[in-house]
Amino acid sequence: MNSGTMTVKNAVCKAKTRCIDNSGKMTIKSGSFTSTGTGISAVKGMSNSNTVISGGTFCANGAASNPDSFQYGGDSEPYAVLCGYNASMSIRGGKFTCPRKPEDKGVIGVSYAPKSFACTVQANVAKPA
Repeated sequence: MNSGTMTVKNAVCKAKTRCIDNSGKMTIKSGSFTSTGTGISAVKGMSNSNTVISGGTFCANGAASNPDSFQYGGDSEPYAVLCGYNASMSIRGGKFTCPRKPEDKGVIGVSYAPKSFACTVQANVAKPA
């Protein structure tokens, strides 16, 4: 999605690449999103996008491109959800899983967080990297 507004509800997506690359304004209310590709997140908010996640299951099952080098928020590691550069993402609920260990900065990634980055996490959801 490159522009406009979209609401996703009760979707099921399994992909070797990302299930969603959002470049517009998107609300994800429910569904199952699983990616299996190396270093790929299930959902990514692209530059200048606005993504709101209020529910659903997000799973990145792939391996890291370089398993010895988990970098802060980069695209080479699998995150359940990745908020891209200069994007806005609000996570209010959902279940997030990936092969990353807690010391590897968790399941939610922040890509090169600039000062304008906005990511809020509420309830019992994992904290951003």
